[in-house]
Amino acid sequence: MMKFLLENWKKFLGENIDIVYCNTEDSEDCELEYHEQAWALAKESSINILSDKDLKAVAVMDSKVVGAVFDAINNNKYSWDTIVHPDYQRRGVAKKLIDFAMQEKEDLSDAYGGLEYDLDVTNPHMRAYLKQLGFIGDGRSMTHIEDEERKNETSEN
Repeated sequence: MMKFLLENWKKFLGENIDIVYCNTEDSEDCELEYHEQAWALAKESSINILSDKDLKAVAVMDSKVVGAVFDAINNNKYSWDTIVHPDYQRRGVAKKLIDFAMQEKEDLSDAYGGLEYDLDVTNPHMRAYLKQLGFIGDGRSMTHIEDEERKNETSEN
């Protein structure tokens, strides 16, 4: 009985959720089924994924896509949208996807000669969470405080 409760608690907390990388060059890891599920989840949600964004990663639990992150790079600005199925919200799925997106930005930054965040955030819960991670901004637009500090250092020199 205790093992059953522990396993269900781990599922509830999102410990059994895998992040699967998706891109056009390596579609073997991110099966076509995952792509279809991610775009269906986006369509069902109230989040409008802009046409310039591509599916970057999915959160998978028991072969089901429970979340996804879509990203884009335009004019050295990195943006992403995250979607989490309502039944899996408040379980750490968004955190895993955001951690993935932030690492992706860092990994790609050198190749682009530096990238800045440019996020359009409409969800107040997401906005509050991103502020805890060092994101700042008024209205819907957010960037990271480190990006602002780099801009200020560059303009002073």
